[in-house]
Amino acid sequence: MKSLLFLLPLLLVPSLHSLQDAKKVETIDYEDKGYIFPVTRDAEGTPKDGKATSTSLAGIGLRTKTWFSVWVYTFGLYVDTEAAKTKLSTWKGKDKEALIKDEKLYAALLKDDMIKSIRLVFCRDVDGEDVEEAFSDSIEPRLTIAGKRKDWDNGTEALKKFRAYFGNLDELEEYCEVVFTWRPGGELHTSINGKAQPKLISKSLCWSLFDVFLGEDPIEDDGKEDLIERLPKIL
Repeated sequence: MKSLLFLLPLLLVPSLHSLQDAKKVETIDYEDKGYIFPVTRDAEGTPKDGKATSTSLAGIGLRTKTWFSVWVYTFGLYVDTEAAKTKLSTWKGKDKEALIKDEKLYAALLKDDMIKSIRLVFCRDVDGEDVEEAFSDSIEPRLTIAGKRKDWDNGTEALKKFRAYFGNLDELEEYCEVVFTWRPGGELHTSINGKAQPKLISKSLCWSLFDVFLGEDPIEDDGKEDLIERLPKIL
């Protein structure tokens, strides 16, 4: 059963946070529809040296509802600007057409060795419990796969806490922005409408969440490919 989150017919518009970002850095207006993404942004979480980590926009994917191709939402992938040049050096010099065919690239993006973020924007009011259920439906089966990896946790407890971020909300209102940032060591930093949620530590949860967008069975095939469209410019 398709999760509710990925089927809601939302009309995506930029959040207040994204508009603030737009004043500071170069932005991309997706399809000239006003769906603005900053080309660079500071990742959530603070490293040991106390300096913010700059991330670059690798691409923007579009989720559509079947039959009528209703636009659901736009989602952007951000990667650590400097780390990507080292961690993804194998793909330096290759164009998008070569990259989208290489599953090893997506596997590399799903490793626990580089800071990356997925940025979503809601464009109509959505019940918090519906969002909670949607994420759970998409993530839970992936946790079974992730939990089989050596020295990885099963993610069960982390998922419970993650679900509470949304289940405890009456609703995510229109224009609400949600950002998930995965830092090495299985750190998951979640921001809802600019408000940071408690940090979670779970490699399995991080992998499962990002696998929804970048894995072998993504929520949107075209969206997965579009998420690495700008990667050649970063590398």
